[in-house]
Amino acid sequence: MRSSLIALLGTVALAQAAQAQVSPGVMSITAQDVDVRSGPTEKYYATSKLRMGENVYVTGESKLDKGWLAILPPRGSFSWINEKYLTPIDAYTGAVKQDAKVRVGSLLENRPPDVEPELVVRQGTQVKIIGKAQKSDSGTWFPIEPVDGEVRYIRGDAVHNRQDFASANKPGSAPLPGQPAATVPSANWVPGQLASLSKPAPAPTKLPATWSQIGVLRRAADSNGQPTYIIMDSKNNVLLYAVCQPGFTLKDYVGRTVSLYGSISYQSDDYMRRQYMTASLVAVY
Repeated sequence: MRSSLIALLGTVALAQAAQAQVSPGVMSITAQDVDVRSGPTEKYYATSKLRMGENVYVTGESKLDKGWLAILPPRGSFSWINEKYLTPIDAYTGAVKQDAKVRVGSLLENRPPDVEPELVVRQGTQVKIIGKAQKSDSGTWFPIEPVDGEVRYIRGDAVHNRQDFASANKPGSAPLPGQPAATVPSANWVPGQLASLSKPAPAPTKLPATWSQIGVLRRAADSNGQPTYIIMDSKNNVLLYAVCQPGFTLKDYVGRTVSLYGSISYQSDDYMRRQYMTASLVAVY
């Protein structure tokens, strides 16, 4: 009888654990606003904010506090790596020269970062440098895009149940439902900020608008008198040709890692068929 009771209690406990488990997926923010934090309690510094209606990809519950959820770093997130661990390849790329830990950066707090994610960035890993190096008492630090495996944290009560957005947050998809298409540009650039290239409420286009692949923006030869740009991948392959709506320019973003949003068209000449975008938004990484 006793063994049967223990087995029954074990079954109930397993069932409760399975019921409480959070499945990975896209969730919608239902709080008015919520701080994204560098760790799973209020003691960890905030790294950014999310607003009601924005969407995040939840990877699971925090192992330290079940009331907190681990999420993929939202757009605009960044980390710091000490220069002693980094060999710059060019102005925008570096290679980790020995196993290292990064530190979580913040868009909200001007303080030396001291939170290190659990993961170790392995020797040889390439990282994207997204700003100028900063000096502190602990050395010189480069801001980089979050590396694979990094997470941030939000309160579990800040989100709605999982939403069925199969293509959300993937390059090439439109802005998520409820998520602002742009924010007001800041005079001071910060990693990952969104900047608008168009006037509010642009006229609808017959061609579907989409986000481009992420790459480095370069200037190209003008097309029909219009300033023309290209997005290139890490192997210097051209991913996209881009022009702007009249009265706007991409020149301030040349050399930066970006993704562009706009309508797509195709232009052909005697040699090749090129993909052109009329850009209305730019996301800077």
